Amino acid sequence: MNSQKEKLKREVFKKVTTGVASLGFSKGSRQFWFIEKEHFFYFFHLHSYSFNYSFRIHLGIRIKNDSFEAISLNGPSRNQVMSKYFKLFNNKCTFEYSSNEIDLSKCSKNIIEYISRTGLPWFNHWTLDRLVSEEGKKIQSNESIEMLKRAIEGEKIGKNLDQTYHLLGIKKGT
Repeated sequence: MNSQKEKLKREVFKKVTTGVASLGFSKGSRQFWFIEKEHFFYFFHLHSYSFNYSFRIHLGIRIKNDSFEAISLNGPSRNQVMSKYFKLFNNKCTFEYSSNEIDLSKCSKNIIEYISRTGLPWFNHWTLDRLVSEEGKKIQSNESIEMLKRAIEGEKIGKNLDQTYHLLGIKKGT
């Protein structure tokens, strides 16, 4: 990736990090932002396209005790927003940017608005009770739900916790 694009991407990330902090999100490393709950994380990921200057947003929930070796992008993404939440967001909004400061600010503002108007309602829907219910199987594997139930019962699996923090790029204690 060229250094100019990396620099612009970092500028968008900086603006997004500042903007979503008031919504409760912290920045992990890589391209993840998160809200930590007792047994899981709400997160969003910004995928940077290699063929242009734009992003795709993925929403997800990661069970801390999950043993799966990758992050499941198990929520809606900008191109696949569930119809229930889609009405909350302007479909014509894009996440494109350029070296123009107005474009950088607009892209960042659009990402923050998407997280606020689409992401937060989706995250708030997925309470602990819903995640462990039959409904949780819509977004989590049976194994992930079982690991969540074990965590609720007090069983913390250190290697899985370490892996989750590592995958999201989170330093413990943040």
